[in-house]
Amino acid sequence: MMGLLYQEDEIDFDLQVLTADANGKPIGTFSQLDADDAFIGSGSTIFGRTLSVESENSAVFGEINYQLSDTMNLTLGARYFESESESASANTHPFFGFQGNPIEFQNRSTEDNKATFKANLT
Repeated sequence: MMGLLYQEDEIDFDLQVLTADANGKPIGTFSQLDADDAFIGSGSTIFGRTLSVESENSAVFGEINYQLSDTMNLTLGARYFESESESASANTHPFFGFQGNPIEFQNRSTEDNKATFKANLT
């Protein structure tokens, strides 16, 4: 048995938390300004965050079985993978404001790869 895997993912996430009236309707619109903070000003914004992630994964794997005798089998297998991920995130409006300007994005990237093997005699 042999196989290949390839996968790409993109995730975009924006969170905007606002004050609401008794019916659950937002009061006002989202703002990044400290002056529009619901806790320290007369605004309606409580919290905001944005996140963007791109990832790429690939792998190749295989396994073979060999019958050594009527009562003994040998199984050998291997797998190799590579993984890469990049992300950018920022608080677009932190709790209680006081973020300063401009909004600073945190950029991160990771890479990983590994080979694994198995052997089994039954």
